[in-house]
Amino acid sequence: MTTATVGAKPAKQPKPLPAPNSDFYEVYETLSAEELATVKKVRAFMEAKVAPVITKFWVDDAFPFELLPGVKELGIGGLGMQGYGCAGGSVALLGFVLMEIARIDPSFATFFGVHDGLAMGSIYIDGSEEQKQKWLPPMARLEKIGCFGLTEPLVGSGASGGLTTTAKRDGDYECRTTGGPFQLTKTKVHIQNGVSNPTWIPFDSTRLPSAVSVSDVTWSWRRKLWWIFSSKFDSSAHRFYVLKDEPKEPWKQSPYPDGQNPWTEALDHACSWAGGETTTDGIAARITEHVNTGPYAYDQNGGATHYGTYLPRRYNLSAYLDRLNGGWGNGSVVNCTDCGMSVTTFANLLGCELWSSRMGWYFSLNPIVAVGSPGFACPSWGCSFSYHEVAWAGSAQSNEAVYDGCLKVDGDVDPVNAPHTALLPINLTFDNPAALDYHERLVPPGSLPNCQAKPAEKVRPPVY
Repeated sequence: MTTATVGAKPAKQPKPLPAPNSDFYEVYETLSAEELATVKKVRAFMEAKVAPVITKFWVDDAFPFELLPGVKELGIGGLGMQGYGCAGGSVALLGFVLMEIARIDPSFATFFGVHDGLAMGSIYIDGSEEQKQKWLPPMARLEKIGCFGLTEPLVGSGASGGLTTTAKRDGDYECRTTGGPFQLTKTKVHIQNGVSNPTWIPFDSTRLPSAVSVSDVTWSWRRKLWWIFSSKFDSSAHRFYVLKDEPKEPWKQSPYPDGQNPWTEALDHACSWAGGETTTDGIAARITEHVNTGPYAYDQNGGATHYGTYLPRRYNLSAYLDRLNGGWGNGSVVNCTDCGMSVTTFANLLGCELWSSRMGWYFSLNPIVAVGSPGFACPSWGCSFSYHEVAWAGSAQSNEAVYDGCLKVDGDVDPVNAPHTALLPINLTFDNPAALDYHERLVPPGSLPNCQAKPAEKVRPPVY
């Protein structure tokens, strides 16, 4: 029998381990040859000069400033910045260099990040040309070292608000706001020992809307001292009312405070009603329309005044606003005086110059559509008024226009007889010999002599 002997296989030698490499995604391959040389130069310096000694500096709570001449020789001061003696290169290169430094020691990376980034970078981005010329070249050569004064003995590096050290700058701040179209004009405000003198900051009137409006705006307040970049220091919320002109009587701006200063609740309604209007005629027309469609009806039980007083003449605006806002106010009925005062008060708040004035006395009526009524009819007591009160332009003369929020007249060629076409008297001349006018539409021909303008009765009653 033949036998064969099988020899043992020689032991397989293990493959040598590859050199340590943390570049798993081969990002270093994206660098140019010149940039890669810079990175390798920094790595060699960190491994040869910093790694052997840095542990001792950590133990001693110190920093190896004696190694800075070697960093200077690397020529990396001002990486990512162009000109002013800086090393230049891309921001990506700066990131790779910082990664190489941090690979050996994070404190060294923090030092270089503060010097090259926070200090040099701030000057490079926001500094004046004079500051760049003065500071960047010596800092790029590491002849001057940038720092960030942050750490305190009892607090640590509490950049989010824990710092106890404060700094104050006296000087002329430029204050301005953003958030518009309403802007304040850039204004110099002098600060001395942290306190400013009272300063009026005017509006930038070139940006104000030209039409009546109401707007809610949040302002971001910003300040700028000398060359320092603008920074936000506060915010504030405001409601802005754009009027055609300064409010007219019964409203007044001074003295302040005073019950006749413009009421914001009244401004809310007036600016909403007349929003977009640019003329006093347009404003008065929109106000008249809204008064005529208010949440009330004409008092058919005698035509008494409910939202005002006679002696003295005053207008109960508080009650009228309550009625507009869904409250009871002074009740659900009004008369011509209530409507005349309402149109006058709200229109004048936006800059019109109307009067609440009367015509009279004791005259007959054509059929009318009283406020809150469904169609043409006469009051419950018959087709007559002892007087009638409307908002009146000018000086409330017979040749001037009226705005009647209390009723609608017939707008066709025959205001006496049916059929009738409803017309709200807006900017309609009271007595116009050349055309059908307001009082011819309101009063039949035989009663016209009794319906005359009474300018002596005109008022702009105070509000309460």
